[in-house]
Amino acid sequence: MTAKDPFDLKVIGDTLRHWVRNCILKIDSPQVREELHGRDFKTPTVCGSGGTIGVPVFRPEDVGENMAVDEKYIKQEFHTVLTNADTGRIAMMCRSLDYPTLVVVLLRFGCETLDRVKTVTRYLSTTFESVCSMAFPKAIQTADKFHVVMHSTKALQDYRVRLKKDAERQEKKAAKDYAEKYKANAAKPVGERMPMRKKYRVPTLQNGETRAEMLHRCRYLLYKSPQDWSDSQRRRAQLLFHHFPNLGNAYELHIQFRK
Repeated sequence: MTAKDPFDLKVIGDTLRHWVRNCILKIDSPQVREELHGRDFKTPTVCGSGGTIGVPVFRPEDVGENMAVDEKYIKQEFHTVLTNADTGRIAMMCRSLDYPTLVVVLLRFGCETLDRVKTVTRYLSTTFESVCSMAFPKAIQTADKFHVVMHSTKALQDYRVRLKKDAERQEKKAAKDYAEKYKANAAKPVGERMPMRKKYRVPTLQNGETRAEMLHRCRYLLYKSPQDWSDSQRRRAQLLFHHFPNLGNAYELHIQFRK
């Protein structure tokens, strides 16, 4: 007989969602709808097209000296998020990445509020560069370190993929050369033939993987720092960097750059 779970409230999922949405958050109430949609941006109608850009968060009181701008993917839509870097509070969220729309929404804060901003950390995007230059003319723009590191990570993975493709080409060429040798050997008289396997066997490393397989399966460990490797990843990395020393050097440079 199993003990009863004290946290089992016997609540159906749909019922719980109804309670949270309508009783706790009161999503459909006029006050909440006004708070979520009162700042929505009406786009002009051009050639029959037009609509509403959602601005669910707009809080001038959360605009400080150090702000951060980034894009977020929420419910299958891209949003621009303006966050106070000191407090972590969201000052503005807009369901758009469009330059004119973002400028119009940000200018609603007013020049006095926008002029308070001294630094803006932003995503590496020319659109965000233009938006920040227009909305925060007195602020210094800095690159978001997360996205800078992403470029380093991508460069490392691109180099790994290039090595993998080279290994695959070498394997295909070796298999083709072997097939020609096998065909030429089979054409010789029986007494002159050399013992050969019919199918080419790709050479493997100490762990039983081919060079291309090793380069394919190492992609996850390259995202991590050495102290975060598992025992199997540590053994794989040691073998990987032994056979591909340039990749090991690139990984060390990447880790130093991250630090």
